[in-house]
Amino acid sequence: MKFIVQIGGLSALLSEAQVDVLAAMLDGSEVITNKYMGSNLGSNGTSYLELIEPVIVRKSFDIRVMPTQEYDGMKLITKLHLESSSTKKP
Repeated sequence: MKFIVQIGGLSALLSEAQVDVLAAMLDGSEVITNKYMGSNLGSNGTSYLELIEPVIVRKSFDIRVMPTQEYDGMKLITKLHLESSSTKKP
């Protein structure tokens, strides 16, 4: 079984041990957030204030699960695709 975690727009496939390390690493870290401060009366835009806040892992860490059978199937498809692509090139 693999855990799917979105990191920088990528779907990373992690083991349970890797998820534990990532969660421990994020615990106690900080993030930059944007707080809406309302409309600027003198302009057409809106105002946001950048703040530094602590990460709450329980609320910030979304994980999906990929069963082993599906993971193994995708690995096989990837391998076959790469082999097929390499034999087509001169």
